[in-house]
Amino acid sequence: MTKTIRVLLADDHPTLRLGLRVLLEREPDIEVVAEAESGEEALAKILALQPDVAVLDCQLPGLSGPEVAREIGRRGLGVRILALSAYRYEQLHPGDVRGQSVPSIPLFFPPSWAEGLLRFWVPLGS
Repeated sequence: MTKTIRVLLADDHPTLRLGLRVLLEREPDIEVVAEAESGEEALAKILALQPDVAVLDCQLPGLSGPEVAREIGRRGLGVRILALSAYRYEQLHPGDVRGQSVPSIPLFFPPSWAEGLLRFWVPLGS
């Protein structure tokens, strides 16, 4: 049986969240367990739900994506982070989350990137 990858989507644009949800949920082994529109909401849902992956907009209102990522790292949570950015080369820097660099998904990406990055970032059996 294939492990389901549980994902939280955090972005302040509802249309983008909906598009990502539809894209990801086409895949039988990916489940979007929650959405958030602010950094504070994202952190609260991450703490409550413990998803495998949190896709965080770098420019979230309130706590930014990098601030949420640092808090996840500080608390030692096993949640993997994917940074979502409107800027082509923006990314979280090493040390932001448990000393690891964090992959970045540019907003203008081929659809296959999202599923591929999630599967790469959450190895089967983890």
